[in-house]
Amino acid sequence: MTHSHDPPPSKNGLIGRDRELRELTVGIVDVVAGTGGLFLVHGEPGIGKSRLVEAAAEVAAKNGVVVHWGRCWEVGGAPAYWPWIQVLRSVVEDLGASDIAAVPGTWALGQLVPELVGLLPERALGADLEPEQATFQLMDAVAGVLRTASRTRPLAVIIEDLHAADPASVTLLDFLARQVRNTSLLLIGTYR
Repeated sequence: MTHSHDPPPSKNGLIGRDRELRELTVGIVDVVAGTGGLFLVHGEPGIGKSRLVEAAAEVAAKNGVVVHWGRCWEVGGAPAYWPWIQVLRSVVEDLGASDIAAVPGTWALGQLVPELVGLLPERALGADLEPEQATFQLMDAVAGVLRTASRTRPLAVIIEDLHAADPASVTLLDFLARQVRNTSLLLIGTYR
């Protein structure tokens, strides 16, 4: 039931989110043209963040953008990088392990996606890294895979529930956000 003071639903089924969807659509048009970006959608529970990014994903798909999803686990017990593990599994399925293996440093991805271990190049002998270097290598490998995937077709990565993200996942998002400008990679996150 609609009250006279309620805005009418738009064509996409969203109520009162037309401006936000237009902004995301501009980001999608930009990523198709080769300029990536980061959008963060925030609001209280139940306000429609997920529906907004679903509508954006529909617009993206209609514009030839491949969309990969990850969701942070709010209950606890998930491994570090959980939303990125979901994204990488989806990208591997879409792109193929041989294309991923060609990206420098991808041996590090075996830490996140164990099913890739036998398909990825081995790390050079004696290349024992300090923890900070290993973390950087891992983040750089994820960035390399996403850049590689976005060269074939523009790519959107949607991470939901960032408020529940582990610190490593947030650090990786920050790392990627600093590198998307001249790529066909769009990052979208939702949080409370």
